[in-house]
Amino acid sequence: MVSIEKTNNGTFEIKNELGHVTVGLKSPGGEEGLTPLELISSSLGLCVALTLNQLIERDNLNVDELKVDVGAEKSTEKPSRIARFIVDISFSGEFDEKVKAKLIKIANRACTIGNTLAHGAEVEVNVN
Repeated sequence: MVSIEKTNNGTFEIKNELGHVTVGLKSPGGEEGLTPLELISSSLGLCVALTLNQLIERDNLNVDELKVDVGAEKSTEKPSRIARFIVDISFSGEFDEKVKAKLIKIANRACTIGNTLAHGAEVEVNVN
């Protein structure tokens, strides 16, 4: 579980159960920090990167650098939402098409965040 709290300076903090904090989250109109869209994009990108890194290490692939860029396209329809995420993966090193296909397959199949976004999840909102 994570908790999000508004600070005295108007930004938001995210704390996980271990007490780790991400600070400087941007509210609408704010100038510093990450937006909620950037955070969900970051979650997707990190999930893909961690998933691929496991495969790279397991298969001893010659990769020194791994970069994942995530873009998002907002839907023009209601309700307000993201219609599509675009994930671009860059590696150092050359791979044949078979290895590239395997990396894409693993990224699509094993990333929990990607699977959740692709298949949807129920959102339950409670007021305490």
